[in-house]
Amino acid sequence: MCHTFCGSHISNRAHPTAGGGNSTGKEGVGFADESESIIKNGQLKLKSKKLDLVVANSIEGSMGELSAEIYLIDRKEVTHVTKRDKSELGFEIMKHIYKLTKSKGYINDLIN
Repeated sequence: MCHTFCGSHISNRAHPTAGGGNSTGKEGVGFADESESIIKNGQLKLKSKKLDLVVANSIEGSMGELSAEIYLIDRKEVTHVTKRDKSELGFEIMKHIYKLTKSKGYINDLIN
């Protein structure tokens, strides 16, 4: 069961029609706090919301905490990021977005 979900977009000004199955020129990134079946529910959201990446975590293990563990779920793989400080998790998320944009043949100018 998903308790919260919000989406963000990272602009790709260099290639306005590039992106994960959309023509907005943006990378779609969703965040999902799950109470069960974290990976399965994250993968379902990735597809149903037509996103490029879902950052999923357990609601029980992260709400109100300074650290958490997350799963970075994209169209090709699921990457488990072990429990660490949330500021470090933010950096891991940005690195993953960079990797996704680089694999599509462009580099996102917001994180260069």
